Amino acid sequence: MGRSLCEVYIHFIWTTKNRTPILRDLLEVFVHKKIHAFAKNHKVEVLACNSAWDHIHVLAKWHSTAAMADVVREWKSRVSNEWNDPDDDERGNLKWQSGSGMFSVSPHEVDRLVNYIANQKYHHSKKGQAIHRYERGYGSSGNRSAG
Repeated sequence: MGRSLCEVYIHFIWTTKNRTPILRDLLEVFVHKKIHAFAKNHKVEVLACNSAWDHIHVLAKWHSTAAMADVVREWKSRVSNEWNDPDDDERGNLKWQSGSGMFSVSPHEVDRLVNYIANQKYHHSKKGQAIHRYERGYGSSGNRSAG
């Protein structure tokens, strides 16, 4: 075989420090935009990225040369370092909880998970239902309000 093939999908989840519900408005947009940008540096294709106030979900098609723990650590540190600009008084203080969840995803489940991630706020509202297998300990299997 003259070339390498890689079709690996990874679902990442991580939370804000103390699960503080700060992923809103400009901060939320900033975090999502930066994750997409930083992923390109590692040839990682972000298929879905969304958050629900105190945690974030990212589904990515992984590149064979990217080390998962290193990439997620970079996402978390670079996003918070760029947001926490000491010269900008209008920005809050973004801190992440240590660690993250990283879960392989079957190619057959990619579309369903993309839809789930796109609708995070609904799933974590009183009307919605968080799906335990997609939250993996980062949210309850029951309803959650925005807090």
